[in-house]
Amino acid sequence: MAKPASPYHRKDSGIELDDRYEKASFLTLPAEIRTQIWCLVFNPKQSYKDVFSCPRCTDDAPSALQEDYWASTYLQPLLTCRQFYQDAHLLAFSRTTFVIRNPYTVLDIAGRINSTLRPDQISSLRSIAIVSEARHFRQMHHWKTHAFGIPALQLEDMTIILHRSSYWHYLFDFNVMMTQMLRDFSGVKKICFVRNHARVKPHFHTWFNRFVGAMMRLDRVERFGRKECRVEKTWWNWTYQGNKQTATLIRVPSKDVGMDIESYDELMAPMMEWLKKSMEIEEYDPDPMSRLGFV
Repeated sequence: MAKPASPYHRKDSGIELDDRYEKASFLTLPAEIRTQIWCLVFNPKQSYKDVFSCPRCTDDAPSALQEDYWASTYLQPLLTCRQFYQDAHLLAFSRTTFVIRNPYTVLDIAGRINSTLRPDQISSLRSIAIVSEARHFRQMHHWKTHAFGIPALQLEDMTIILHRSSYWHYLFDFNVMMTQMLRDFSGVKKICFVRNHARVKPHFHTWFNRFVGAMMRLDRVERFGRKECRVEKTWWNWTYQGNKQTATLIRVPSKDVGMDIESYDELMAPMMEWLKKSMEIEEYDPDPMSRLGFV
């Protein structure tokens, strides 16, 4: 007697697997998984680290701009196809550090950004580093509340890299302008100054101590030295890394409007103590002529 036919149609399992794998691809994955993969491809910490570190340098070596760093290298996956670009370019822009090192481009960053990028691309930028010298510092008082005067920019960090040349940087010349600007500056969460082996007069550490002192002095005058109290819109915490030769400002909420002078002094006491200790270990100017009043 013949065996009855099975109601189930039998297929070769190997063929089924091959067919299934042929149909699967990166673009067929769920959007959430693709986004997680893109986040691994575009690593913001690695991008920022590569701007200043080199394979031959130790962890204690001073930070210096790496001339072989280019943001376009990190954006190369976007060139795979149009779909990749459409899906990931805004995420990639937000997780890549862009370095502006051409001194003439720095003079007109706002114009270059607005003419090159679309509004959604501008608003996606989170990390920008600029190589700066005296003429670039003079432009900062035109920025007002946002970096480069572009309200659409909401940066996580802006890095100011001192231009390395045979000329000296006289950063004291810009302390008044920068301290006044920072009281209303809200478009950046972190501002980092990198010496970049540049020549600074007086020493980079000395400048930053005086800069912090000027910021604290201006804040006290604006609050208690005028008939009308002028409270800052933004306050900053600060750190200094001597081994890296970097000085960092981190944006924090403004202090209480109705604070009396006793409460204010109590709040500022730890900051004053930090400044005192920092000034005790700062380096002297290497040029003796400046200490004798000739420079």
